[in-house]
Amino acid sequence: MNVGLNYIHNVPLAKSTENKSVYFASKNLNKLDSFSLREPLYHRIYTRGLFSQIRYEQPISVVRALEHLYKTKDTIIQENIISCHPKWCIKKYITALKMHPEISGKEVSALLGCGTFALAFETIDGKVLKLSINSHFPMDREPDFFDVPIYESFKLSNNTHYYLEKKLSQENISQQEMLSLCNLIRESGYEITDVWQFGKFLSRQFGKDENGKLYLLDSECAIKQDAPRLQKCIYNVVRFLELLFKE
Repeated sequence: MNVGLNYIHNVPLAKSTENKSVYFASKNLNKLDSFSLREPLYHRIYTRGLFSQIRYEQPISVVRALEHLYKTKDTIIQENIISCHPKWCIKKYITALKMHPEISGKEVSALLGCGTFALAFETIDGKVLKLSINSHFPMDREPDFFDVPIYESFKLSNNTHYYLEKKLSQENISQQEMLSLCNLIRESGYEITDVWQFGKFLSRQFGKDENGKLYLLDSECAIKQDAPRLQKCIYNVVRFLELLFKE
């Protein structure tokens, strides 16, 4: 999720009476759009031409970041985040976190990414704050050797799960390294999903620590093989239905 930026070239193109300034990169390079339609001021980060992150100009509380996502009129954020991670989930996070000021007050500097079932923010001390509806570990399995190290985790109200995780690098990860880790995961009794596309491993699903150890970033990608077939089917159906209904 912590996508590295290879290059950004800022060229100011427009400045309107709305105090809106937009910066576009040269063609085929990464791009940064910076504007302040409403507080908080933030930057949309593009990596290899694709929207990848939101970086806030100043640190803000995680609740404020969630409220910004919930209320935003920014069509690019709506198309890339809200369409993937529905607003009803975000509303549940806001409600749950407001009951826990020790978490809701944590300051974040960026939204690193989102999936169907989780949002991940970068905290000001360089960790990853992850929120999800239900456990982010399939069928409530225990974390294993390939999962990102977790500093703390809590189950909050509204079935919201909170995790504070180690931030990993996604630079210089080879296909062979990803293959080796996936083989180890399979040998340990797991099925692996959503890590392969167009004949290659998806590097966005993997991360390295400072010692070069590789991890699987998305815990949802590893499901215990010995879980009963019916339990797996129910798990997948419930996860799907959560996207269709608000309650």
